[in-house]
Amino acid sequence: MWVMIWFMFHNNSLEHYVLGQYLTSDICKQEQKEALVLIKTSQTVVICLEIMPEQKSNYVVYDKHGKVVIITHNKNYAVAYARSLKDGGNIR
Repeated sequence: MWVMIWFMFHNNSLEHYVLGQYLTSDICKQEQKEALVLIKTSQTVVICLEIMPEQKSNYVVYDKHGKVVIITHNKNYAVAYARSLKDGGNIR
């Protein structure tokens, strides 16, 4: 899973905000291009990072664009949620 994060260094502190979660690096980098408008100073950056989920039985539902919409330990809930998506969802 990939996350896009906005970081800003200001007054010796680091502020951050998670802008999105994505299935692949390519999707994250495509979205990152649009997020570049958030960079106003040399102390601001928007980056994509790969994260590794815990090795528990997590079920992740993605929308058709590869964006994460839900993470749960309950398989039945994940299946029901994926089926409820209008644009179709994928479980991994």
